[in-house]
Amino acid sequence: MKINKLKTQWFNSVDQGRRLEIVAVDSEGIQLNNVTYPLLSILADEKDESLQVEMYTEDGIVQIPLTELQHAIALAPGEVHSEAWYEKNVYESEKDT
Repeated sequence: MKINKLKTQWFNSVDQGRRLEIVAVDSEGIQLNNVTYPLLSILADEKDESLQVEMYTEDGIVQIPLTELQHAIALAPGEVHSEAWYEKNVYESEKDT
């Protein structure tokens, strides 16, 4: 499923502190019915306050350090390409040589 619109919202709880959630929404900003949980949440670790990104998977909740996600995002522009890009820019140029 490709989601075109996201919304950030703050979530506060007594036993989990404060977290930032990223949710899928429709064109009017209403959370999608078939995605009833946040796509991602950013929260602070209980021990050292390091920021973690929490996501839901088929096997349960996974947490990764926010710094690792930031690093991957910084690497992506200019390096991640579609298969169509490779067809045009790599495979076609190999045929010319």
